[in-house]
Amino acid sequence: ILVVGSLTYMNCLENGFTFDDRAIIVHNSVIRSLDLSQIFSSSYWPDNPEYGLYRPVTTLSYALNYALHDLAPKGYHLTNLILHLLNGNLVFWIVFAVLGQALPAGVIALMFVVHPVQSEAVNGIVGRADLLAVFWILLAWILYIGASLTRGKVRGWFYGGSLGATLLACFSKEIGVLVVPVLVLYDLYMNLESGNSGTFQRFFKQDVLRYIPYGLVVILYLGIRHGIMGSILLPGVPSYLDNPLAYLSSGERWMTSVSIIGMYAWLLIYPLKLSADYSYHQIQEVSSVLSGDFLFGLLIMISVLGLIIMSMKKQIPVPVGFGLAWLGVLLFPVSNLMFPIGTIMAERLLYLPSLGFYFLVGLGFRFLLKRRLEKWVVPVAALLLLGLSVRTNARNADWKDNSALFSSALQVVPGSAKVHLNLGGELQDQGDLQGAFDSYRRAIEIYPEYAEAHYNIGVIFQRDRRSELALQSYYRALKADSLHVSSLVNLGVMLGKEGDNEGAAAAFSKVLARKPNHLQALYNFGLANQGLG
Repeated sequence: ILVVGSLTYMNCLENGFTFDDRAIIVHNSVIRSLDLSQIFSSSYWPDNPEYGLYRPVTTLSYALNYALHDLAPKGYHLTNLILHLLNGNLVFWIVFAVLGQALPAGVIALMFVVHPVQSEAVNGIVGRADLLAVFWILLAWILYIGASLTRGKVRGWFYGGSLGATLLACFSKEIGVLVVPVLVLYDLYMNLESGNSGTFQRFFKQDVLRYIPYGLVVILYLGIRHGIMGSILLPGVPSYLDNPLAYLSSGERWMTSVSIIGMYAWLLIYPLKLSADYSYHQIQEVSSVLSGDFLFGLLIMISVLGLIIMSMKKQIPVPVGFGLAWLGVLLFPVSNLMFPIGTIMAERLLYLPSLGFYFLVGLGFRFLLKRRLEKWVVPVAALLLLGLSVRTNARNADWKDNSALFSSALQVVPGSAKVHLNLGGELQDQGDLQGAFDSYRRAIEIYPEYAEAHYNIGVIFQRDRRSELALQSYYRALKADSLHVSSLVNLGVMLGKEGDNEGAAAAFSKVLARKPNHLQALYNFGLANQGLG
């Protein structure tokens, strides 16, 4: 696992900071020191607490990276790779404990490590949140298994360690709360596999009591989160650009979310076309029950549910039901079916749920072993893993820098306004103003109220001394977002130069109402008021 994983991901160590890495790491003052009080009292997005993300253990890991090697990206990528390989090894030992066979466990663990859909969590440094949370979840699970196999003080240490890992998982990413359903699935599986009668009666009478301390740990986490962030769930509705499902009717949101389940399933089966972004308007809203995407997703959900029920009745092997239940139960909270989350779709959200799919593939090889077809198992598994590794290795190169990342994304998600905007930003930094302008215009065609795109076009016009067109662009940006800080600042500066001190002062006043310590706004606000006398 270590060798195959290292060879697959070795080229990712040369990649730089991409996408959200810059906001959360490069421009994050919180990670510049190991001040635990500041780290554990800060939002994960330092400049955007309204996102409602609280992940202090992940932030602490960035601070440790910074203390060791400043902003050299190789160290951050190496940490991600090590965590991913550790997770792969934990998967092996857990599956080996569940199935009792090393070969299927090895195939499952290797698929977990090399499947291309996992590459976003490894290559994007901010994918550290998923890597860390899953590490603690898996550790909590394996310690829980250890507690069930031991007695006395040793059992207490295992159980206490499992509870501690649960808390650390929650502080790494919100999915840490999934420790509880993971343990429930495991206990139900083991009870069903034992073949004893009264599986569910015994489960509710005996096993449930063991989950109470885990529930208390989750409550403790939620209480701390509420004290720091002021909310338990997301404090507000996600932006229309990031997740338009939050703005649809319940029926349309549900049908579109079901269609996305089908997209996730296809990514697991055929991970050829991958993207770092799927935001508005790449995924079309579903408004008809006759939609092909909806029917495909619905068919998958009904099939999974039916097979789980059959496994509970012992009509098909119980491990099949366990793999399907894992995939369904752990994907459900991030599927937008229950409530809108921060994004409409993301490959990194499959990092833990996809283990259920790999488990099913491993069962297929186990079936071949039982049918005395050993001669086919190793070559077929090797060919499968080789193909996945090659695709992942090629995918790593797409994360080299933002230019490569968004250029590759544009080939897969041409309907994403955010991809066009970010590609435009890279072209602008490279001096290709016409290319940048064209990308921004395309972003606006997709999403006319894209304030950031209007602002960037204004910057290009302002640079070319086309003041009237620049002002128009800033006003369009402010029409879309009346508190768009960068547009207000540039508007104020331009109005001040034209002698409109009253208009300039009004613009800077709005900036300071939102960001009181904005130095440029403070300075220019003073100049504007000085001009007013």
